[in-house]
Amino acid sequence: MKLDEFQTLDRIIHPASVAVVGASSSPGKFGWLYIKALIDLNFSGRLFPVNDHADEILGVKTYPTLAELPEVPDLLVVTVPARFVADYLEEALALGIPGAVVMSSGFTELSQEGAAMQAHIAEIAARGIRIIGPNCFGIYSPRAGITLIPGSGFSRDSGPVGFFAQSGGMTADLGQMAMSRGIRFSAMISYGNAVDVDEIELLEYFAADPNTHFIASYMEGVVDGRRFFEILGKVAKIKPVVIWKAGITEAGARAAASHTGSMGGSRRLWESLFSQTGVIGVRGLEEMLDVLMMLAYVYPRGGRNVAIVGGGGGLAVEASDLAELSGLRLPRFPADVTEQIASLLQGAGSAPTNPVDAGNPVVHPSVLVKIMKMAAALPDVDTLMVVQFLFHIYILFRRMSGQADIPLSTFATYPVLADGIREICNEFGKPVIGVFPETATSENDEEVQLEIEWRKARHALLNAGAPVYPSMERALVALAKMVDHLEYLKSRGIVPAPIGERCVVTQY
Repeated sequence: MKLDEFQTLDRIIHPASVAVVGASSSPGKFGWLYIKALIDLNFSGRLFPVNDHADEILGVKTYPTLAELPEVPDLLVVTVPARFVADYLEEALALGIPGAVVMSSGFTELSQEGAAMQAHIAEIAARGIRIIGPNCFGIYSPRAGITLIPGSGFSRDSGPVGFFAQSGGMTADLGQMAMSRGIRFSAMISYGNAVDVDEIELLEYFAADPNTHFIASYMEGVVDGRRFFEILGKVAKIKPVVIWKAGITEAGARAAASHTGSMGGSRRLWESLFSQTGVIGVRGLEEMLDVLMMLAYVYPRGGRNVAIVGGGGGLAVEASDLAELSGLRLPRFPADVTEQIASLLQGAGSAPTNPVDAGNPVVHPSVLVKIMKMAAALPDVDTLMVVQFLFHIYILFRRMSGQADIPLSTFATYPVLADGIREICNEFGKPVIGVFPETATSENDEEVQLEIEWRKARHALLNAGAPVYPSMERALVALAKMVDHLEYLKSRGIVPAPIGERCVVTQY
């Protein structure tokens, strides 16, 4: 991507001023929702609602036409019906507005008439205005304070992940779900029907963006498959790329065609593309979040040799099966280490080998930390995983105390675990992955309190530098995908650069 092309896209992704045509004073309409979302996110730039029937919207002064704006904005947001879109874009082009986001739908994805209107928009774009959309939710850029229509509650904290998707709803869902997992974004872009700015340019943009360390995408189709493959192969060697390619089945392809007018490709073709380029392929939203969390907190540390420490629930058997199925290894501990672990556990049913099964799910985290430090000191252990069943510790401790009215937080042990993880990361330089099985099964007060404590515990571990998963299976699958990518780079003589400061979670 040429410098001037990058700068143009960067200006509209991080605008200092935004005009909104279709701005509405009626709550619930897109033009009202978008203004409200910007205000709620504390957009610090200049906002110009365009509406000739109201003097102000949500306390912001309105302007009757684009021509009467006090300045040429960096970005035009279009929320009017499809038949009026081209007229506003023509006017924006004449005024010198560099870019537009067209949220309006009703184009190629709907009918032949819509396809003709989209072709007209493409022709306008070719004359000098960059267009994202139509049929999209727009841009979320925390550094600029720009957000999607449903993104008023998104974080203002920037992060290492650059994301682009054809689906606006998928973009909004990912942004919402990512917050509690400690994942933050440099930008998220919903690009819809890709009449102008497409997946190739967005891939190139995030590759060149110094604030983006990981690139992720939800895709339904590509405009130029050969060109995309060429660029993807170059970018994935510089920054990890995670792609959820939808529409790889016959039914999925039909749904994609009606959603954004995109044509998908065969599953075998895309899997081959991923393996050749080193792209991390995922098959759903949860798996994408799992992989992004592993990248944000672990990459490029860790490896295929894993030590797992925990207690109860047939952990050793489950962990052994899951690790092997994921392509990971559980190296044997030396005899002297096994003896030391056995002396710490001293419980019937415990197993001091790898995986370490404490036999009792109420083992205090201080014991688990001691065992993890022994494992971390071993040269053939790359990654550590700790499994903690919080519901046993909290609820059983309270019940055994005979004081059912004592808050569950009284028995919280996660600060000890979080401090231990931080020490291990600093002393040994090896990542620790947390697994806190989710156990709420009812809506009684005790279960609700437990859910609150579970979230606090996850928050503490994330801030200690450890990603947290609700099951060993999800954690091991995400780790294996990251390790596969690292080994792909190594096989080509590429040493990944360290990412720098880890994420810090400000809300859980």
